Amino acid sequence: MNGMDKKWVSGAGVVVLFILLSYLFIGFAHHSARMGNIVKELSGQPSQDKPGYHIVLIEQERYHPYWEMVEKGRRRQQRNTG
Repeated sequence: MNGMDKKWVSGAGVVVLFILLSYLFIGFAHHSARMGNIVKELSGQPSQDKPGYHIVLIEQERYHPYWEMVEKGRRRQQRNTG
């Protein structure tokens, strides 16, 4: 490879790297905005563009330790908020 080919390859590498990083940054910004909306909705400020979440518990999993913990937390929150 002569000097001109090396410059072309390194220039192309920089362009590909820039495009990849731009794509990742845009994806990060998009998902951060979506997470912000979810956090607002869960903290009591529902978003105007989408309906709230609907959680369905499958009866088969009802007595799983995770769901028991969720139920305890719900009851505690209900007592604290009235």
